Amino acid sequence: TEGMAWGLLTQADVAGITMVEAGGELQQGNKGYIKFLEDGKVLLRALEGADASTFIHELGHFVRRYALSDEHVQTIGDYYGVEDGDWAADYKMWKAQKAVANSAEERFAKDFERYFYDGKLPENADSALVKAFKVLKELMHEVYKALKGSPIATSIDRDVRAAIDSVFEGKGEAAVVEAVKEKAAAVETQTEPQPVIKRDY
Repeated sequence: TEGMAWGLLTQADVAGITMVEAGGELQQGNKGYIKFLEDGKVLLRALEGADASTFIHELGHFVRRYALSDEHVQTIGDYYGVEDGDWAADYKMWKAQKAVANSAEERFAKDFERYFYDGKLPENADSALVKAFKVLKELMHEVYKALKGSPIATSIDRDVRAAIDSVFEGKGEAAVVEAVKEKAAAVETQTEPQPVIKRDY
């Protein structure tokens, strides 16, 4: 599916987004991947093993880039051990150690999955989002029938949860879209493509 496949943005919205990591691709094993193209489009593809967690995992990568404030990105980066705010360098370091699952990028995507598994939105979240979350929570529980031993077994850190909460608190769909577009417009395109990031766990 080219453009946005999850309903928050239209393809026209995505086409106007400036890339943070031109050419970056993040893959969830044999389930699917999200690719950030140099022309500003976002490609989301489901592979043979795709399930509900695929959509949410890949959406997490998008949210990390475009829906969080700079302050929240810095805060969660500190928590995940990202040095000097360089998420790509953090990935390269873990790739060299053949442990990409430990990279900040993948750890955030897993925490994003856990957020939906928990299904706890801010108290002032829009009612339509609350209904959608209820459905997604049920789907995530079908995927992860037991937390123990799963990729999302670890509870979400308080600061990470607060960062994700900020995307949804007191906002309806239109407000979320506008916030993403404003953040994207403030980002300068990086000319050097970033490494392909695969989920190999």
